[in-house]
Amino acid sequence: MNAIDKHYTQKPTDKNLSAKFDSILPDTAVYRKLQDLERRMDATFTRKRLDLGDLQARMLKQKKTLRLFVSNTAAHQAWQIDPDNMGDFQPPSWTLNIEGNVEGEDKPFSSYFTSISVEVNGEIVEWHEPQGERPAPTEELAGDVTGKDVGFDVFKMTREGSGQIPARIVLQLKEYPDRARLSEPLSEILALDEASKSDIILALWQYIKFHDLQQTEEKRNIKCDEPLRQLFGRNTVTFPEIMELITPHLLPKEPLVINYTIDTDVENNLGETVFDLALEFDDDINAEIGKITKHWFDNQEDIFKLDEHIALIIQQLNNTRLKREFFKQFAANPSDFLSKWNSSQARDLKLLSGDRGFNEEEVRKSSFYTDEFMGESAHLLLARR
Repeated sequence: MNAIDKHYTQKPTDKNLSAKFDSILPDTAVYRKLQDLERRMDATFTRKRLDLGDLQARMLKQKKTLRLFVSNTAAHQAWQIDPDNMGDFQPPSWTLNIEGNVEGEDKPFSSYFTSISVEVNGEIVEWHEPQGERPAPTEELAGDVTGKDVGFDVFKMTREGSGQIPARIVLQLKEYPDRARLSEPLSEILALDEASKSDIILALWQYIKFHDLQQTEEKRNIKCDEPLRQLFGRNTVTFPEIMELITPHLLPKEPLVINYTIDTDVENNLGETVFDLALEFDDDINAEIGKITKHWFDNQEDIFKLDEHIALIIQQLNNTRLKREFFKQFAANPSDFLSKWNSSQARDLKLLSGDRGFNEEEVRKSSFYTDEFMGESAHLLLARR
């Protein structure tokens, strides 16, 4: 057992109140009703989540095409200069343009990518999708886009130079929803090369159900078989932890690489280099289902922490009840109680340490092993070891 599994197995998981609390706490019946309601709600949520997952799997994606144009313009080149007007001389330059659109979509060009980079003559110009809110898109982003945090319809890069100039363009497409490549171990388990996060979670859930890996007593706990043990490095995991544990196994998709030659012998070559990129979009219903399932997974971590807190309180209540019984019996007859308790402790210690000096007739009785003080003695002895 590794350190992580040991940490989790040491946490209390029992949330049930013993019947011995009925005479002490007046609201135990209400607590049990809440537990029963929780079990029924968990079963309902699980069934509905599976139904939504099956519905998502059956839904067809909307396929659309992003038409990408790569072009360049030239300015102040030798062939463009009027020999009769040399007074206003400017160095020759070129401008690389990357733009595109999806028919029927009113979105800025940059919204279809998570990053764009261009390498020319050893210089790299990059743009990365900003995190969080950003200003409204503009019709055109003039100059270099490095460090810009706005949506744009044209990626422009202007430099001085002339001739045939090679450029390497790297585009990282944004998927709808986001898709990722699976690491080799995860790919072997799920038989998927790439998928969206919701599809990966659904496939993993189907794997768990097919191999019957859910714990019977605690449905949120998963018993890892050998492939999952190799993947997670754990013997058991919980549902709220799954997304965090598989994140290191989700890799970015391979980017689109375009090798383009900037031609300064023409003034404008727009339309000569065109690429059609296939995109898949979720319909509105599928997107709403994705939000619901994401909200469920986001809440599971908080619910899991609350369950741990409840189990810890139950453990504290059980310990307090044992102390109460101890002091109650002690108060009734201190001398007789201490005599019996010392005898019981000595007998239990001999039994647990392997000493044969105990009453065999008494040990044969099942009540000997269900006595509360017996359990407490065993716990103390094992803790010392």
